[in-house]
Amino acid sequence: SEYIRKIAFTTTTSGVPVAIDLSETFENELVIQTGSFLCARKGTRLEKFLDTGISMNFVKEKFFKLDKLNGNDIIFLRSEGAFIEKELENDAIRVNLFSLLAFETSLDLDTNKLQLVQSMNYEDETMFVTLVGTGKYWLQTSNLQHLIYRITPFIFESMDSSSANNSSGNEKSSESNLSDFNFGE
Repeated sequence: SEYIRKIAFTTTTSGVPVAIDLSETFENELVIQTGSFLCARKGTRLEKFLDTGISMNFVKEKFFKLDKLNGNDIIFLRSEGAFIEKELENDAIRVNLFSLLAFETSLDLDTNKLQLVQSMNYEDETMFVTLVGTGKYWLQTSNLQHLIYRITPFIFESMDSSSANNSSGNEKSSESNLSDFNFGE
C-alpha cells in the first residue's frame, strides 16, 4: 500500500524484543521458553511442546515449560536480558536451563542428562541441559524468575533485620524500609 504502516510493542518486564524469521529456521519451527512469545503475523501457530516439571521459582511453583512455534514469517520473543544467537554443527553443548530462550527443532534437548551445579557463592543450584545436533539456539543473559529466586532470601533477610531494629527502639516504620527497595515501578 502507499501508506507506511508501523506497529510498536514492548515487553511487560524489562528485557529486549528478539526478532527471528521462522522461514530461515529448520522446518519453519522453533522451540521457545513458555512466556517469551510476544507476537507474530497471523497464521503462526503456537502449541505446547514440553513440560519439564523443573521448578523455576520456589515461591510460585512455576515450572520450566517449552512451546513450539510454526510459521513462515518473523516472530518476536522477549529476552529477559541481552541475547545471543549461536549455532551447533553435529555437536553437543550444555547450557544453563534458565538462559535458554529458543532453539531449532533440529536440535534435541536432552533433559535426561540434567546436571545440577552448586556454586560456592550461592546456596542454589544451576541446572544445565544438553542440546545435541545441528541447528541454531538463542541464549539470554538473565532470567527474571531465576533472578527473583536468587535475591528473595536477601530481601527477606534485610526486612527481618529492619524489624529487629524497630523492636529495639528504632522508630522507623516498615513502610519506609520497603521504600528503600526499587521494585522497578
